[in-house]
Amino acid sequence: MSDGPFTLFRSLAALALAVGCAPTDDPTTKPTITSGSAAPSAAEPNGSLYLRSGGAADTTLYSRVSGAWVAIENAGGSVISPNLVAGTLTKAGDATAGAETTTASLTLTDLGGVALTSSRRVMVVAATTEFGPVTIDTSVTFSSATGGSIVSSGNGWAIVDTSAAGVVGFTLTNATDETVYLKLQNAGSDSVSASKACAVMACAPLAVTWAA
Repeated sequence: MSDGPFTLFRSLAALALAVGCAPTDDPTTKPTITSGSAAPSAAEPNGSLYLRSGGAADTTLYSRVSGAWVAIENAGGSVISPNLVAGTLTKAGDATAGAETTTASLTLTDLGGVALTSSRRVMVVAATTEFGPVTIDTSVTFSSATGGSIVSSGNGWAIVDTSAAGVVGFTLTNATDETVYLKLQNAGSDSVSASKACAVMACAPLAVTWAA
């Protein structure tokens, strides 16, 4: 913001707030904050915001970008980026005595719990402990993805792409009788395109046991 106070301008019928205007600034060139019940249509300066009282999810807040109004994706009116995700890891069950494989799945949502509408890329790791710094258990391998896909994997880890709805399943193989903890991490920036990039904000570890 500049060194000046907010400046009100226009008539009361179309009141707007010009953001960060100094007394000598022309307020018509500054971003504004306006509101209404319908979608925005006024040719406001780039950077302007519009609050829509008649909007539904994903159409309550707009930003003026490159001369056009762009709806900012949100959940029920609260501004939540769809690139900030929460994960839920689940398992079909633990591996029974003598078995080497079991299955698990991952579901991603935005932080408001709303389902995704496009694929995201994350890393799933098999850790030796439930909490604290991650030490990968290299005896576990990932394979046979369902819903989404495994982009790359190694001993104890897999980079996966979810379906458009944020879901992917996979098979876990381990010849050792033990308990490991599946954890979710961000995929490396060198492995993901902007369209699938996301930041993992929350995902509880999942214990998976191979019985003796």
